[in-house]
Amino acid sequence: QPRLVVIEGDAACVAAGVDLVTTLIGNSPAVGNGAPGTLQTFECPKSLVGRVIGKGGETINELQRRSGARIQIEQRVPEGAPCIVEVQGEDAAVEEAIRLTTEVMA
Repeated sequence: QPRLVVIEGDAACVAAGVDLVTTLIGNSPAVGNGAPGTLQTFECPKSLVGRVIGKGGETINELQRRSGARIQIEQRVPEGAPCIVEVQGEDAAVEEAIRLTTEVMA
């Protein structure tokens, strides 16, 4: 049975925690909510989150459709800290999602 892991703290601590948990469970098909593939994270300035999500989730849904990866943004971060973007899926889909998301952020 999959379990939800919540990692809280400043951006550096969250990133380190995600790395540690990912290392512990390995690159198994059970990473995340039972979805296949890998999980990667990167930072997004809070000021750009609206652009990445888009009106009614339009942009992030399109990024997910085009890449084939699942993209989530953790916005519960301390004041002034960047948000954490989680990208999950097959390796090629994750790489494409990160590329497309960073294009939107540029």
